[in-house]
Amino acid sequence: MWAWRGLAGLSILGVLGGAVHVLRSNAVAAARVRGAVRRPLTWLVGVPALLAVLVLGGPYVYLQSITANNPKALTFADLGPSPATGGAAAGNAVAVAGPTEATTTTTAPSAAGTAAAAKGATRASTLAHTTPIAGILTGAWAVGHNTQARYGVDDTVMGQTSRVVGATPDVTGAMHITDLTVTAVKVVVNMQTVTCHCQHDSKYRQMLEVDKYPTSQFDLTQPIVLPQIPPDGQVISVPVTGNFTIHGVTRAVSFSLQALRQAGRIAVNGTIPVKFEDYDIQNPNNAFGSVSNCDIEFLVAFDKTG
Repeated sequence: MWAWRGLAGLSILGVLGGAVHVLRSNAVAAARVRGAVRRPLTWLVGVPALLAVLVLGGPYVYLQSITANNPKALTFADLGPSPATGGAAAGNAVAVAGPTEATTTTTAPSAAGTAAAAKGATRASTLAHTTPIAGILTGAWAVGHNTQARYGVDDTVMGQTSRVVGATPDVTGAMHITDLTVTAVKVVVNMQTVTCHCQHDSKYRQMLEVDKYPTSQFDLTQPIVLPQIPPDGQVISVPVTGNFTIHGVTRAVSFSLQALRQAGRIAVNGTIPVKFEDYDIQNPNNAFGSVSNCDIEFLVAFDKTG
């Protein structure tokens, strides 16, 4: 994309340079241009048309230059393949063993056998629901590989708007789960490494004052209670409430995220809307342009550590 734009720019410069050369070396052409400049029609039609091209084309070229490399929205597919962990495999094995035991026990025909079957079924149910929890979910989790965080913002110039996205893989944090309850989550993003891969990275870093406030952070404030262990590979929607900190300001936020348990990992994907005025971020609104509709998008994968 950038190679084609560079070639187009060189072509435009070549045409302009050729035109100047012709005007300087060809007296007839120069005389015709001077005659055209003196005509009223040139000033009534030509000049306004040229201004319109500059007013509309300039912002378009600017917006294209800062959005050429924008990625698509994050999905769980961006995590890539991850090998299953031994703990997850063991947990799944126990989950299968529980119902099997219940089936074997309930075949006894006597009253004592029936009582034993009921007891066995209860024990099997307990094994099926508690052992996988302890083996799969309960414990400490840490942010793992292929995690990403992004900011997105609408950049408007002279009435034309385009979406600008800055991203970083520099994300750290941890999560703790007890049984079916997520009790604690902390995720920290290094804002100094976020880049939109365009010439206006400095503009957005200045807005967020990343030298003064180098990180953004989310902390869970209300435990998340899951109704059951989600099946491996199934995406579920989870309501979340916590504190979000950016630009040195902390606000309570509530939003829904998508969660996935797969191959021994837990991954979450969601978006936190950010209003500049809520976080004391100076919006460079002026007669020529503004930024708006900011949000923080994240794809966080957790690996079990204990």
